[in-house]
Parts: sequence; C-alpha cells; structure tokens
Amino acid sequence: MKTRMNIINHGTKWKNGKIGKFEESNLELKWIEFTFTDGILMYRYPLAERYQKALVVAKGFIVYLLKVIEADPNVKSADLYDSYYNFRFKQFQVTEECKPDAFSRDLASEFHNKHIEEEQKYAAYSKRLFDYLKEDDQTFIRGYSENYFAYIKKYGVNTQEVPQCLQTEEAKIIFKKAIEAGFMNEDYSFNGTKYQMAYFVEKAYYKLKLRYKWKYFEELWDIKYLSQTKRETNERFGHVPGQNEIDALFD
Repeated sequence: MKTRMNIINHGTKWKNGKIGKFEESNLELKWIEFTFTDGILMYRYPLAERYQKALVVAKGFIVYLLKVIEADPNVKSADLYDSYYNFRFKQFQVTEECKPDAFSRDLASEFHNKHIEEEQKYAAYSKRLFDYLKEDDQTFIRGYSENYFAYIKKYGVNTQEVPQCLQTEEAKIIFKKAIEAGFMNEDYSFNGTKYQMAYFVEKAYYKLKLRYKWKYFEELWDIKYLSQTKRETNERFGHVPGQNEIDALFD
C-alpha cells in the first residue's frame, strides 16, 4: 500500500521554511502564503489579493498525479498514465476537430508529439515545487514523472511502420472510428479477439480496395495466419461477437 501524500490544500511549514498551502486550479498548483501570528495560522494577504499574488509552482502531469494519488494511493500507475494522456487528448480533439482541415490531419500523431513537448516543459517548470518538499516526496514524484514519458511512448504512431495503403484518408477515418469504439488504440494496435481482428481485416480489404487481404494488417500488427483464423470463424462459429459494431465502422 502506498503512503498517502498530503500536499494539496494542506497548510503547514514546508521544507524551505515557508508557511502556506498549495491549491490546484486547471492543473496548475498555486502557492498560497500564510503567516503564523500569536500562535494562529492566517492568510498573509486578504482575499482580494491572495490569488493575484499566488505563485504557480507546478503544471501538468505532476499536478494531476498529486490530485489522483492523494485521493487514491493505490491507483495503478498504468491507469493513472492512461487517464491523464486521454484527458489531454480529448481536450486537443475538442479544439482541433472543429477546424476545416481536421479531416485531413492525423490528430493522434500531432497530439502525441505536441503533448510530449508541452509536458517536458511542465516537468522542468514544476521543479520549483521541490523546494518545498522532503527528499522522499521529491523522489516519489520524479519517479512517476519520468515513467510517464516512458509509458506514453506506446501512443506514438510511427507512420513508417504503417503500410502506405493504410495511410489514406479513408483508412484514417475507419481507424478513428475503431479507436472511438474501443477496437483499436491510438497506436493502431487492435483490441479484441483474433476472430474480431480477422473480421475487421476482411471488411477493410473490401472497403479500402486493398491489393492483398491479410498482408498489410499482419505487418501492422505483427501477427500471422489471419486467413486461417477467418476460415476457422466461418467453419466453427459463423458469427463473430461484436460483428455488428465492427460493421458500423465501415458505414
């Protein structure tokens, strides 16, 4: 069981000798200064000035980490990383999908590169928070921050590894629908059974008018024998669970 952290909204004297608390707003951590007068802990500034004078000491993933880990010390690290990445991606989509050229852009790849650049800046900026924290807390936060960047590499799509015929606009629209429906991940890996995978590939073959039925997706997903899997489906089952949902991706 992880130790419950107590940083946000906790008024105390910190490692650097300053007295105050941290408040979170829009994934920014702000330092609110206190004074200790006659044994009483009080805000240094009146309400009208308090937030104008508040220093921002951390941004981005580190602030999200503190919010989540303080509420649930036992949260799985993968769940933490996925939830933050997807939260930020949804924000990016809301902004970009309304632009006239959105249909022709690979938003997932654009976001991935932009997100890494932004979060690296936030991580560097957030080092000022460490002046207030004990060494153990600094080490704890750094560990999560460094591993976040290692973890989200899985979201990056290397288009050089995607066959050219699957980089068309029509293919991207299908993949986008599949990601939204939960059948694919942002890195174009497939979620589902091998039978659903083979069914999806056959649908894509006809929809995209591909030269080869199985070759391109076997390369993309590093898998073999999709044709045998499809034959097994026909002989043993006749119907694939989730088939109607997959059909809808190609409407």
